Amino acid sequence: MTAPAAPGPAGTELAAAPGAAADVASDPVEAQGWSATVYMWLAAGTVIALAALHARGRRPLALGGDRVRWPLAPAPSLFLVAVLMMAGAAAASGAMQLSGAATPGGVRDSAIASLANYGTQLLLMSGIWWALSGALMQRAEAPVDGVAARPGSAASGRARAAAVGALAMAVAWPLTQATGVIASTVQRSVTGTDAPDTAHRTLEAMGQSGDPLWIAAMGVVAVLLAPLVEEIVYRGALQQALKGIGVPRVIALLAASALFSLAHWGSLVAGAEAGALAMLMVLGVVFGWTYERTGSLWAPFAAHATFNAANLAIFLAQR
Repeated sequence: MTAPAAPGPAGTELAAAPGAAADVASDPVEAQGWSATVYMWLAAGTVIALAALHARGRRPLALGGDRVRWPLAPAPSLFLVAVLMMAGAAAASGAMQLSGAATPGGVRDSAIASLANYGTQLLLMSGIWWALSGALMQRAEAPVDGVAARPGSAASGRARAAAVGALAMAVAWPLTQATGVIASTVQRSVTGTDAPDTAHRTLEAMGQSGDPLWIAAMGVVAVLLAPLVEEIVYRGALQQALKGIGVPRVIALLAASALFSLAHWGSLVAGAEAGALAMLMVLGVVFGWTYERTGSLWAPFAAHATFNAANLAIFLAQR
């Protein structure tokens, strides 16, 4: 899952030591386990297949023309990121105090903090969109490459973008896991210590909890709320703002992905940072690529939600 990637408390990217968002899984981190070996072979096969397609001129990884129609200018976009981060953090802190917990601990506290964080951010985004709806819709519906969208094509376009996102995540899955395995192996060779079985604090709390209600609440946060907010913030506002101030597309994509990865640092279990952060960086690149390729935030949202849902399912199945 992914930790409150769009500024948040404990984080909901269940990306555990090779594995969620907020951004999950435990045994993939065991570089010597059978699962790590499987991931490495699948990743190698994926790389070979993509290289073969590129050699034949298919170029499946090319960004293509800039199809993104982000409705905000760079300055307002960066301001939006700052406001959402501060508002989400303040809401999470206030909710924790009202609930009687000083810091996020168990799954109940994590769920309360995450719901307050993402809920506040969504309300703010909805309010801003409503207040500026006329100008925003005009910019969002502007023609791309001189071609206006066909009437009635919006729904099918969103569906296609979501399908691209889910498919991209399926293809990139072994690459993310293999990246985590490699980073964890490097960490072990340098420090002499193994990464913990569970890299994400939220997953750790869920594994120790017997309350299905709060586990379900965290599942909703990880699979729906976190991907929605984080993709608007990182792939939308941040990545597009960087492009808007003259940063090359690829650099903007990589920079937004790096910040997305680092934003989850506080939600990771000590000792799991290397593998989890490496995975999150790859995930950020995948999410950013799907947005640039399709021009729709439904693509990175679907990819993000797919990743978190799969990792959550794996984690719960192993409990």
